[in-house]
Amino acid sequence: MTIQYGYVLRRAQSRLQLERSLHPSREGLDSLRSYLKRIGPGMFQDAMVSVEAHIAAKLQVEGVFGDLQMLKGQLMKSIESRRSSGRDTGAMLQEAVSAGEVASLLLGASDVRRLLLEAAAFGALLWEAESKVPSGFRVGLSSAITATSLASPTSECKLTVTAIPSFQSLTDHAAIGDRLALVMDWAEKRSWKEDRNGAQYVRQTALVVESGLSVITGLTFTLILGGVHELYSSFWPLFLRFFPIAVFFAVGLSLKMMAVNHFQAGTIKIVGQLRLALVALASTFILSRTYSSRQWTSIASVTVFCVLFVQQKGQGRSQRGKAWKWTGLSQLFGWVCMNVIGGILAEKTYKSSAGPYYVQKVAQDLGHLLTSTVMLMAVVPRFDPGEEFHFCCQSVTIRLKAL
Repeated sequence: MTIQYGYVLRRAQSRLQLERSLHPSREGLDSLRSYLKRIGPGMFQDAMVSVEAHIAAKLQVEGVFGDLQMLKGQLMKSIESRRSSGRDTGAMLQEAVSAGEVASLLLGASDVRRLLLEAAAFGALLWEAESKVPSGFRVGLSSAITATSLASPTSECKLTVTAIPSFQSLTDHAAIGDRLALVMDWAEKRSWKEDRNGAQYVRQTALVVESGLSVITGLTFTLILGGVHELYSSFWPLFLRFFPIAVFFAVGLSLKMMAVNHFQAGTIKIVGQLRLALVALASTFILSRTYSSRQWTSIASVTVFCVLFVQQKGQGRSQRGKAWKWTGLSQLFGWVCMNVIGGILAEKTYKSSAGPYYVQKVAQDLGHLLTSTVMLMAVVPRFDPGEEFHFCCQSVTIRLKAL
């Protein structure tokens, strides 16, 4: 919490300096304290949103105190072994500490003060590091911490910042997904004509290939950066932990690719903006986030325009004597809902899981590949016979023989 306090405090100071430069004549910005009071606590309650910031904070804590999960396990094991004695928990804990079974640390008032100051300084440096890394890069934040003793003046904390290209993040699902429909239009030579036709093939294979390449890339990085142990951990137990997230993302993208049969890429992109409203509502009720009135107004405006766009498209088809494309709309709405649920689960799971980000991402990609393959072989052909994998492979073979 103290690391986050330093992070938020430095971020607020940066925003205050920005507002002063934009509004030099504005009153009421004479101090950081008054600025924070004017904003309120809700604005910065989710300040540390990046995965790298949470990883760096976790590494800092582990560097000072050790592996908290291991220490907790030792504590519970020592107490459970003495449960039969019938004594109270405090006495059993004191006995375990005296026997050296549980690691303990005695802190004086000055030690606690310095510990809190170092944590706040670390959070401030963390914000400085993130603000200096350009977009398109992820922050590789590592903590080199030497703490021989908290009471020793030689304890040292150093933050090393490296900018390396991001090989994937959670936002890749949205970025890649928005471009898949455009790729389909280009690959099938589709135009704005009503009788547009193109080469038939299994669109779901695009998702399987993308997931397979992500898995190969992630496994390679994991093996290089973490070794065999972290490579194994991406299969077990992280695979089960991230599998529900992968199912929501993969099924959602499959529904989106099925909707390509009904809509152009531009229509899919516009309808996809309905995610903004659903994400805002879900994060408000599930993650307890707060949004300003201006933010809600912007979200409502985007949502209204999306609904009006869909309504105009449907009315245009009705005037031409055609029915609404309810199948395609239901597929797009299913994709939006799946994407929102997967995003909320992903945020909670990534923040609560231990281990490097790239290992967690590989675990999610493995589930994504498995789900996409099942959708390719069994699910999608049930709704669209033209997407039958074996049928399309046979058609391609016949065409090649004819050539």
